[in-house]
Amino acid sequence: MRNPFRSRGVLSRAIPQTYQRGIARRYAANRNGWLAHAERTKSVVLRFAERLTSRHITLLGSGWLFDCPVQELLNAGFSLTLVDIAHPPQVVQQWKGAKGIEFQELDVTGGLLELLYSTRRMEASAALDGVQGLSPTPNSLDIGGAAISLNLLSQLPYPLQEAEFQFSNTEYNLAASLLQQAHLRLLGCFAQRLLITDMLEYHYAPNTQQPGEPKRIIPTVYTSIPWATQPESWVWEFDHTGAYLADCWVNLAVKGGVL
Repeated sequence: MRNPFRSRGVLSRAIPQTYQRGIARRYAANRNGWLAHAERTKSVVLRFAERLTSRHITLLGSGWLFDCPVQELLNAGFSLTLVDIAHPPQVVQQWKGAKGIEFQELDVTGGLLELLYSTRRMEASAALDGVQGLSPTPNSLDIGGAAISLNLLSQLPYPLQEAEFQFSNTEYNLAASLLQQAHLRLLGCFAQRLLITDMLEYHYAPNTQQPGEPKRIIPTVYTSIPWATQPESWVWEFDHTGAYLADCWVNLAVKGGVL
């Protein structure tokens, strides 16, 4: 997924918080489209939960939880570990102390942000070598339970766009592929796995009615996904204000299924 705010050309360790604020603004500005996507996502999650043998779920990329049926899962007797590199304070305030919920701050890339920060004065090739060496591990997580990767896979390469050096298209695509492959391997450590991710961006000319043919179609996933069954597919009306991409409406093609 493209950067939700303009690059400042200076890498910051506060990128996750800035990104989360951008998500909150886009949700507010495109509420109907985001609510429809959230309802579809929640439906997929609840049907997955019905088939689980474990009563514990690790949610990777929990964020604002707008697309996760937290209360329904708790009511069904599940315990949840919410994993993100930084949790929005409002979410922590809402759910802290709730029985069955644990927060963990964890960089599920295995250290991409710190890598880019430490190599910010170096060439892109050095950072690419570092990305190849990243290996996220589930050491602090309950791999005997289930894991859900929730609208996260396409976002993993996002800090690459904030690097102080310029990746070539080939270097970016390779780095994104490596990060996403590592995430799929991390998911593979869990006994049961659900992946929900956007796969493509559709860019349209702004239109007061319905979009016509897309001007561009941009991939947001750069590797193959080992779906265990045919995934469900739907369209997320992501941004129809032009804030995400000037003079464009943007829809996302989303898939959700078991790995």
